[in-house]
Amino acid sequence: MTDSAHEETFRNILANILSKTDDSDLAHINEIALEYNALNEKFGMRISDQRAVKIATELASAHKSKLELGATVRNESTFDPWLDERKAKVEMRRGATYDRLLIERGWGKSVVRTLGRQTDKIVELLGDPEVGASWSRKGLVIGEVQSGKTATYIGVLNKAIDLGYQIVVVIGGHTEDLRRQTQERLDSDLIGDDTSFRSDGASRRLNTRIGVGRIDENIGTTALTSARYDFSMKTAESTTVNLATGNPTVFVVKKNTSVLKSLAKYIRSTAVGDVHNVPLVVIDDESDWASVNTSAKDKERTAVNRAIIDLLSVSRRNSYLGITATPFANILIADDKEARDLFPRDYIVALESPSTYRGVDFYFPPEGDKSQNINSDIDDFHELLPQKHKKDAVVNKLARSLKDAILAFFLATAERYRRDGAQSPSSMMVNVSRFNAVQEKFSILIEDYVESVGEAILASAGYFGERSDATPRIIRELQRVANAQFASQNLDVRDLGPELQKVAEDIHIDLVNGLTMKDRNDRLATFTRKSLAEWKQRPAIYVGGNVLARGLTLDGLVVSYFTRRAGAADTLLQMGRWFGHRPGYDDLTRVWMDREVIDHFTYVAGVSQDLRNSVAEMRDLNLTPREFGLKIRLHPETSFLITAANKQRAGVKHDSPGVFSYRGKAFETHTIPNNEQLTEQNRQAVLGLLEMLPAGGAERSSGSRNIYWRGVAHETVESFLHDFSLNTKLPTSKVFGIGSSLPAGIASVGRQCGWTVGLMSGSGKHPVTYLAEADLPYDVDARASYRNNVELSEDGKDLRLSQRRLATGGNIVASVASEERAAALAARKKSKSYSGSNDSERELTQSEVLRAGLKSPMLLIYTVSIGPESTSAVDASMPPEKRNARRRLSELKEVPALVMATPGLSEQETREDLESGGTKFGSKYIVNSVYARLELGLGDWDDVDEDEGAGL
Repeated sequence: MTDSAHEETFRNILANILSKTDDSDLAHINEIALEYNALNEKFGMRISDQRAVKIATELASAHKSKLELGATVRNESTFDPWLDERKAKVEMRRGATYDRLLIERGWGKSVVRTLGRQTDKIVELLGDPEVGASWSRKGLVIGEVQSGKTATYIGVLNKAIDLGYQIVVVIGGHTEDLRRQTQERLDSDLIGDDTSFRSDGASRRLNTRIGVGRIDENIGTTALTSARYDFSMKTAESTTVNLATGNPTVFVVKKNTSVLKSLAKYIRSTAVGDVHNVPLVVIDDESDWASVNTSAKDKERTAVNRAIIDLLSVSRRNSYLGITATPFANILIADDKEARDLFPRDYIVALESPSTYRGVDFYFPPEGDKSQNINSDIDDFHELLPQKHKKDAVVNKLARSLKDAILAFFLATAERYRRDGAQSPSSMMVNVSRFNAVQEKFSILIEDYVESVGEAILASAGYFGERSDATPRIIRELQRVANAQFASQNLDVRDLGPELQKVAEDIHIDLVNGLTMKDRNDRLATFTRKSLAEWKQRPAIYVGGNVLARGLTLDGLVVSYFTRRAGAADTLLQMGRWFGHRPGYDDLTRVWMDREVIDHFTYVAGVSQDLRNSVAEMRDLNLTPREFGLKIRLHPETSFLITAANKQRAGVKHDSPGVFSYRGKAFETHTIPNNEQLTEQNRQAVLGLLEMLPAGGAERSSGSRNIYWRGVAHETVESFLHDFSLNTKLPTSKVFGIGSSLPAGIASVGRQCGWTVGLMSGSGKHPVTYLAEADLPYDVDARASYRNNVELSEDGKDLRLSQRRLATGGNIVASVASEERAAALAARKKSKSYSGSNDSERELTQSEVLRAGLKSPMLLIYTVSIGPESTSAVDASMPPEKRNARRRLSELKEVPALVMATPGLSEQETREDLESGGTKFGSKYIVNSVYARLELGLGDWDDVDEDEGAGL
């Protein structure tokens, strides 16, 4: 056995040992690992003690990982429970084997148990395969980017086969890279055989059992696709397979019209009477991409959508399960197409992410908290290549920031090697242009630079470990980047000599785009699983665009250099390949991305999270998927983002009226007037309101300088808003009743319940001058909220704040009355997902408070000003437009800004709202370019270009 094989055996056995204990003491687990390793000496299988402790530490961390059960919305009229009774009669052999495989890989037993419960719920929703009549079910599973969705649907498929599903089709992405990646995963976790040997008959000569097939050799699965090749009619017809009996048959195919048509034709050809009667399940990975029918003509379908529907029709008993991290388009499929389209009419499941997942909150913490993982200073790159450029753009050198990112990749990879005591997969992503030609130019420049760095490292081998003044330049440069990027890790480059030399020897550049895909696929098709694994061990820098941005997993991704922008939520979130699990090296991950793109990621991810939270809300209200779809359409932000996604695919114009609900939402004046007169007018309006609020009614917040008034008359608030000024072209102005009156959905509850008004204090060091100097009937010590990241609107009339956020979720939760927090907590305990462990008011989320706690609308008043870190030296290094925006905010000094939060609807009100199409508690608006540009800050910056898609 090789060293890697010894390590795998050690990991598997130690994982099984730990799965049988609740011991979480790391010192004791390391002791067990060292004792077991010593026993392996006599068998010639001992690994280094460093590696043994490293593996034990990783397993101990996974042992502590937690996973909550996801929420489900289902159509009760189409669902009949059947699983519990069936499981009592059926041996769930594959399901149990899959659990063992996950345990061997080091998954914590708590996570495996929860995953088992989750997959039980989903497989029951697929439909009972033993029901003989014709039936068809459609559902959707939502999860965060790279959070474990594949592990979930593979668990579902293992159990589905145990229970009687005979034909399994997995649509594994729109490129061969994605399909191969999916095939390799299913080979191990579902099929149990290495299909990379299938094409040359080697499987008849060699033991190719892997994964579940290694654990249980009696598991039998027929695979008519392989890790080397997609489905081929010629290959399938040369194989004698009875799809109706015997082993289940699995197909892993690309999301390609011709492939899907050929597959449907083949399956039909094996049926008696052109249609099978055996149960069929189709998994559509990345189901929001190309699967949704976006044809502008009612009676026409897009090609892929038509092909998937035809594929489902090959069996009278079929189940379709879409999988996606960005479900906007899936949920917004038009109602009149539900019966004949892929709308998830039977169920929607929102998965939770494990506690070890590193997502938006890790990389983009709330305003005021700086992430060590993000570098936003990439202005030097945009000076060389503007954000808007053409495919013939001149690229003749690399920006300093990109060179630093590459050096950081050398360092992070070397440090991983040192920590692990062995080589581990490590990768970097460079995504800076949608154009293939531009990507190729960068690939060449990066390869030249990496080669020069590698040569310098190898030439300086004798200087590593030395403490000398005659240090070579490359070591000084690496140490400079180490000090800047990894200060908390205290990296000393001189101690990383052997590891850096290994990186320099093995690193390679891989250009991944539409023009390189065929050659790349042909080359990878020659690899066996073993040779591919060895190739993936080499550190790699992947250069590309949209092909890199969806579904593709870059093993060991540790550094990303990302300058792209996107005008739609799904496009933007899918580009975040750095999200995911980074065990043992999450502190080394780094992302280079400018502040504006960070803002958009944070904003869009918040909308996406709100959508997932809505699943739990809709479940507790016993709404159906159709009603859930209607509810999401009423989200004031989601509705635009989806329209943009559809526009990207089908050219839908932004000129149709829409409706959104005002209730259970928070709205903010994150775009403020760039005008001294209007700013002063707003300050006077705030003072006028404060003078009307009683001193005796002021409620001082414990632990902060915030002041609140409860039960303020609606007329008082409405009068203040009438005097407050905003750009009336902004949709936000309509929500706040600027220049008109408050929307009826807000005004009605304000008149009935009164308002809470809060004077909010930020992190400023000094009292807000205009408040401190005012003659108010009570003491005010409010401080400004610093905002150093601000941009001018296109016409220069407004300033837009970073992340389009004034308040954090914690601000709103902390501002509600104690009885309102108690009501939100009580609602949580009544929720179907309540586990009993999350019963602290401190853990309440904004959505919980707005939905079930807040009883009266809330108006929070902030003062925004430029922060002290915005010095002239900092400003001088910025592009003119950013420098001008900061200068203007500095000149405006203390700028009032508002947050409005509204109570959610009751169950009865929700149903009335849905029945009225949102008009009872909502309002109509026009989704147009003004809304896109001014309110969301999202435009058609970087949609997919035909140049990018060439050659797929």
